[in-house]
Amino acid sequence: TTIGNYAERIYSGGTPTTSNAAYWDGTFGWFSSGETRNRFVISTEKSITQTGIDNSSTKLASKHDIVMASAGQGFTRGQTCLLYTSPSPRDGATS
Repeated sequence: TTIGNYAERIYSGGTPTTSNAAYWDGTFGWFSSGETRNRFVISTEKSITQTGIDNSSTKLASKHDIVMASAGQGFTRGQTCLLYTSPSPRDGATS
């Protein structure tokens, strides 16, 4: 049995270039893999703009998605959480 047997969709996100201010502090919550340390995510620590979404490999997550960290150090990789916010782009996490 694989996780694909239980998931509607599985994909990974990406990070907009952090040196481009036009990509950050927008209206879309940006979810980092480190935020999987929380069992439930109600809001994200950072936000990005539509331009940041359009110019990166980030993907939009939906409210009630289960997210699994696919990157990170220590205990981060493999952690899961439930999103209570939407829409939210993701980086280094799979839903």
